[in-house]
Amino acid sequence: MTSTSCPAGPRRPGRRGVVMSAAALSAGLLFTGGTARAQARPAGGVTLRLPAPTGPHRVGTTTLYLVDRSRRDPWDPAFPVREVMATILYPARTVRGRPLAPHMTPGAAALFEQIDVHIHGLPPSGVDWAATTTHAYTDAPAQAVRRPVLLHSPGGADPRSMGTGLAEELASHGFVVVTVDHPGDASEVEFPATTAYRDRPWRTTVFRGDPRTDPPLERTMIETRRAVRCPTVSAGPSICGEWGATGTQPAAPRSPRPCTRTAVRPRRWCWRAI
Repeated sequence: MTSTSCPAGPRRPGRRGVVMSAAALSAGLLFTGGTARAQARPAGGVTLRLPAPTGPHRVGTTTLYLVDRSRRDPWDPAFPVREVMATILYPARTVRGRPLAPHMTPGAAALFEQIDVHIHGLPPSGVDWAATTTHAYTDAPAQAVRRPVLLHSPGGADPRSMGTGLAEELASHGFVVVTVDHPGDASEVEFPATTAYRDRPWRTTVFRGDPRTDPPLERTMIETRRAVRCPTVSAGPSICGEWGATGTQPAAPRSPRPCTRTAVRPRRWCWRAI
């Protein structure tokens, strides 16, 4: 009697590989608010891929560093000003010659691996958090039409990179989306540079547990997000302004200046989360 061996089937991934892929996919869902894909990289581990926007518009993005010198930081009395990092995503007129924006800055990605992975139960190693790119093009010129503006404020202790996929999706369908970090509240915020009152180019969260168990802490978190006031600009234009028919998007001034509008006769939009 002769025996015939069956051809070997595809090799199944080990349990660790399955767990890592599932955890990476879960991280992608946090960032996108929807579906996500994970791709293995031989050298750098797993790299997340954000879902491609489905709208008819290509997406541009610009980042703003805003400073309000009329108010002190609500979390640290040593900070004499209020600082905010914000990203604006919008329908682009053209993306030619513009690079894709990274999902997180290198410093934010490094801190994300130290902080957020523990908050959200993500793998502490094996994922290259800095390798993910978005589908938005850095400083691409905006379309010269009036657009509705949406403000995206992430959940408590979360950075503005959470929900990036959703913001890109909305921008691809014609919205201008402003995403904002809350320094001191957010798990990590990276700034363009150090200052006289901040000796590192980043800040991490003040929370050391669930703020809902500490009523004064929770109240401060809520009140700082409710404030409605135009900040004074330091290294970028005020986020309190307008996005109008000129297609003008904020451009960084060379010196501090007061809050101004950014276009002519458009729908007004105003900062509501500092």
